[in-house]
Amino acid sequence: MNRKKQRVLEIGCHLFFENGIRDTSMSQVAAAVPVSKMTIYKYFQSKEGLIEEVCEKVAHEHHMQMKMILESSDDVLDIMSKLSCEKQLRTRYEQFFHELMTEYPLIFNKIMEYQRNHMMPEFELFIFRAQQKGTIRKDIAPQIITMFMACMNEFITRMMTSEGLSSARNAADQMLNLLCYGIIAPERRHE
Repeated sequence: MNRKKQRVLEIGCHLFFENGIRDTSMSQVAAAVPVSKMTIYKYFQSKEGLIEEVCEKVAHEHHMQMKMILESSDDVLDIMSKLSCEKQLRTRYEQFFHELMTEYPLIFNKIMEYQRNHMMPEFELFIFRAQQKGTIRKDIAPQIITMFMACMNEFITRMMTSEGLSSARNAADQMLNLLCYGIIAPERRHE
């Protein structure tokens, strides 16, 4: 990717996250780079094209961050906590994701598909390896744990856009607790 296109992508990403999609015009992006609007349209064809490439960039960066987290420790609880915190960092872009879901559902669905096809298989492999080490129960299929995490992620993302950041964070904490410790009271676990 040439430097000018990369710069437009970075500025577009910053402005969309800072101001929201609706409140960011192509003129604002052009002025901030600075380039002409024609240059932006040459690279991205439309505002939707720029949004789509911003989302691809963010999905790829999130994927790389997830890989680093998965490789950072052997402590499953530490990794799960880091993954949860990393997801919560994305919630500062609440307006962006809300507008993406409601006004650009096809692009939003591509992000979710990328997660299912690229990120979840890596997470599933992490679960399998943790099971082999004895840090995660072996009586639950890695696919089930991964599916639970994927559903949890999608639910939290949708909740964030419909009910707000604090509700989503609270739900994410409770779901992580449920995943790691189950629903049985601690004093009843060994009966």
